[in-house]
Amino acid sequence: MGKNYISPLKSTTGKVCFRGRHVENKVRILVVDDEAGFCDFIRHYLTSRGFEVEIAFRAKEALEILNQRSFHIILADIMMPSMDGLQLLRQIKESSPQVVVIMMTAYASLDKAVKAIAYGAADLLVKPFKLSKLLEIIHNSLKDIDSSSAPDLSPSQLDTRQ
Repeated sequence: MGKNYISPLKSTTGKVCFRGRHVENKVRILVVDDEAGFCDFIRHYLTSRGFEVEIAFRAKEALEILNQRSFHIILADIMMPSMDGLQLLRQIKESSPQVVVIMMTAYASLDKAVKAIAYGAADLLVKPFKLSKLLEIIHNSLKDIDSSSAPDLSPSQLDTRQ
């Protein structure tokens, strides 16, 4: 998971710099879900759209990753073993309120949706969802982030055709 992660550094000009060269500043997304196949599918899809994606299979693993790196967006499932997504959401918002958290669930309930929004989720996706809807929510979420901390989306990242 995190073994192939390359941490770019911001130069004094604000551009991302890696090994002395300026590179495109990618939107960083962390996907948290206990279903490995789902995580791999979403990572492949978003990576093919130009996003930088990491995955975690447990909420505690996600918190460990978040202690080491920052992300623009976190996609987290509500139903996970040990610590559920709502507990994860609360901890993320306590330590990093600026991070956009999009919750996902296959078991939609009004109670969970209300709690997710009350705890600071930007949106709630009900599985299965259309990939175009995911991109739309990501795009809309990034509009709300401070422009100095969120990179612009490329045309391929905005293309919602599947």
